[in-house]
Amino acid sequence: LDSVRLAAALFRRPLRHWIAVGGMLMFWAAEMFAVWAGLAAFGLTMDGAALVCGFCTGMVFTRRVTPLAGAGTMTLILPVTIWSCGAPLAVAVAGTFAYRALTLWLPMPFALVSLPSLRRLSKESLPGEGDE
Repeated sequence: LDSVRLAAALFRRPLRHWIAVGGMLMFWAAEMFAVWAGLAAFGLTMDGAALVCGFCTGMVFTRRVTPLAGAGTMTLILPVTIWSCGAPLAVAVAGTFAYRALTLWLPMPFALVSLPSLRRLSKESLPGEGDE
C-alpha cells in the first residue's frame, strides 16, 4: 500500500517529481519496445493497441507493478495474454523469451559493472553504517 501512496504523491505533483515520472515512463516505454522487438524478431507486427492490451493484461494477471516483482510469472502469463490479443501462440512464446532476453540478460553486464558504485553509494547514504 505504501507504493500506491507514493505513486499517488508523484502523480499529484508531476512537475515537482518530473525525473521520477519521466524515469517510470521511460522504463515502461522500453518494456513495451522490448516486447514489440521480441515479437517482431519472429515476423509478427501486432497492432499497437492489441500489443499494449496483451502486455498490460499480463501485468494485471501477475500483479507486477514494479520491475522486480513477478518476473517469472510474467514469462508464463505474457504469451497467453499476447496470444489472446491476436498473435499466434508459437510466436507469442518465442517473442516472450526474446523479450526476457532483451530485458534480463542484455542489461546484466552493465548492472554487474555498476555494483561497486552502488555499494559505495549505499554505504555513504546509510546513517550509522561503519560508525562502530
